[in-house]
Amino acid sequence: MFNNLFNRKQGKTGEVGETVTWMIATVIIIVILLISISATVTGIFNFKNFNYMKQTDVLASKSFFSYLLTESEEGTSVYEQLGYEDNFSEFNGELAKDIFTEFYGGEYLAVWIGIFHNRIVLPYESNEYFGKRPGESRGIGGLVAIVPHITEKIILNEDKSVEMTLKVKEWE
Repeated sequence: MFNNLFNRKQGKTGEVGETVTWMIATVIIIVILLISISATVTGIFNFKNFNYMKQTDVLASKSFFSYLLTESEEGTSVYEQLGYEDNFSEFNGELAKDIFTEFYGGEYLAVWIGIFHNRIVLPYESNEYFGKRPGESRGIGGLVAIVPHITEKIILNEDKSVEMTLKVKEWE
């Protein structure tokens, strides 16, 4: 009988010890969370120095969208034409070249508009109006650097998209 009483008391002591351990661990986790949240709110960490690679040009984006909504003499928009054609026609290719090279050619290192196919090999098509798509990296003194660029991509159908890429001039 004494043995049986001793075993029950020992089991309760183990349960109390485990409960106290979990309570202390929970309090420590809550304190760490409160410290990190208060440090973020009070501004101890300076998040203003982060540089994001994503850049936008609102005027160029609106020009691109307006270009895609332009109707041809047949009454179809450039967006519709690019959806069923393999590449640019004379109308939409010349229009894109006139608009984007005239307005943005001096502001950016490279201006490219073309077709992007959802495939692994050669997803970008070159075209006679803008040539090959400019690369996203450039070798500088033996090092490869990512060149900042602005990209807008509009989905035409499940297999292809039309894309505008503007390479930022500060990397000349």
